[in-house]
Amino acid sequence: MPQTDRTIATCCHNGRGNAASWRRFAPHAALEACVRGIVVRHVKVPAHSEYLSHFPATASCSLSWFLEGSAVRMCDEQSVRARIVFRGPQTRPVVARHRGSLHMFILLLAADALWWLTGVSANRHLNRIGPIEVALDDSWQGMALDVLYASTDEDRVKRIEMFLKPRWRAARLCHQAAPWGPAQRHGEWSRGTASRARIFCKGRCRRQLERQIRTMTGWSARALRGLARAEDALLLAAQSRQPPRVNWAGIAAEAGYADQSHLCRELRRYTGFSPQQLWRGVPKEEDLWVYKAWFDWSGAGDDILRSPDAHA
Repeated sequence: MPQTDRTIATCCHNGRGNAASWRRFAPHAALEACVRGIVVRHVKVPAHSEYLSHFPATASCSLSWFLEGSAVRMCDEQSVRARIVFRGPQTRPVVARHRGSLHMFILLLAADALWWLTGVSANRHLNRIGPIEVALDDSWQGMALDVLYASTDEDRVKRIEMFLKPRWRAARLCHQAAPWGPAQRHGEWSRGTASRARIFCKGRCRRQLERQIRTMTGWSARALRGLARAEDALLLAAQSRQPPRVNWAGIAAEAGYADQSHLCRELRRYTGFSPQQLWRGVPKEEDLWVYKAWFDWSGAGDDILRSPDAHA
């Protein structure tokens, strides 16, 4: 349900007194090359309830505020008790386990933009999470505390933007030759990242360019292209209106895969699911809420799932 020109929200009630919702804020125009987006997650359940969130691999960094509740990363049972958590880029899907009610506010930042702003190497924090103190200086920590104690999600967005705008403007003035474009989608952003890395490696060999890209993003150039392909495929599936099946072969060709098997392998690598598992699971499984929030993906509707063809 659209609320403003920068907000998309939805809410799902399961009929047993529980409620779960997400909300996504588009970045301010002045920050669209720096901020990938802001996502808010609300869950109201009994204190003893446990549930999951499935996150795909990503080349972005994030700051997460746990205004209520916490999370445990299931791959290594890593739990950060801090209420403000920094996460580096993740080369594999992550499953988080929650208990009880949750109010989580997430700021997604382009990894190379964060590097330009702070000097923080994304490669150093690859596949890691930790308190904000492990990665960012006192000024960022002060902003994060202001956001933590803000009264509403809208106010939190404003405080983040007030902090980032002058810093991002100054960073761009210092490097005016660098081409910047929107960072909301991995494809466009990763191509721009490669161009920006060449500024630092002018006249140097290909290996040095690859090293620079890893420093700025935590990923290799080849892996970034694979991630961009996977995101393109998910976007095409989200926009598909061809029940009861998605034409995965057509999506594979349009997204730049060699064939449908290539698409299936890469989507499993970056999401942990096959394409059809996502298509069938997104509308039904609340633990796949990220795909609804980020891709506006409703997946297969109830009428489609009841069709015999959907299970063929």
